[in-house]
Amino acid sequence: MSDASVFDEDGLSPDEVMVPEGRSHRRVAELCHVAVTHALGSAWQVDANLNWYPLDGGGPVAPDVMVLPAGAGPPDARSYQQGPADPSPSAVIVVPSASDDVLTFRAKLRRLLSLGAVVYVAYADLAEVERFTPADENARRWLGQPCDELGGIVFQVVDGMLGIWLGPDLVATSAPDLVGQLRSRADEAAARAERLAAQLRASGLDPEA
Repeated sequence: MSDASVFDEDGLSPDEVMVPEGRSHRRVAELCHVAVTHALGSAWQVDANLNWYPLDGGGPVAPDVMVLPAGAGPPDARSYQQGPADPSPSAVIVVPSASDDVLTFRAKLRRLLSLGAVVYVAYADLAEVERFTPADENARRWLGQPCDELGGIVFQVVDGMLGIWLGPDLVATSAPDLVGQLRSRADEAAARAERLAAQLRASGLDPEA
């Protein structure tokens, strides 16, 4: 897979990223939040649309999803007021939408990179994903590749839409779809555990012992 951006056939920098029109911003942003929260587990805190006040002296920045170590910032806070001893997000997801101003979006991307975050840009309408790191001059296409900083999720095209793969038989294109699949799996696991416990009791064993 090419390392060039979907928009940078001439090797454009993050300053030259285009912002496509789209109506699927909320669907993809909510899907990312649920998928990354599930994939990373309790060791990480995954926030959606939280105003982050970094240490660079600028105003707040609000990625669609950002990943912090568990316990970073006060619980249920409406913003992340980063102090000198507080970590920066290790990764963020940004989903451009039709209402985004191109210059503002480019400036936001440059700033996130300057703050040390790995940035995934998920283009909902184009069904494409790009990955930026502070060490890279250009974006890399990242569709179909594991996102290590996001728990290994894989962005895929599903029925023409941008979706997320989390493992065999676990692919979703919306948050409700993914939540439903996860609940179904949990119910199946609970039912299997109960059947095993019943078999043990029938054999004269105490599954609680």
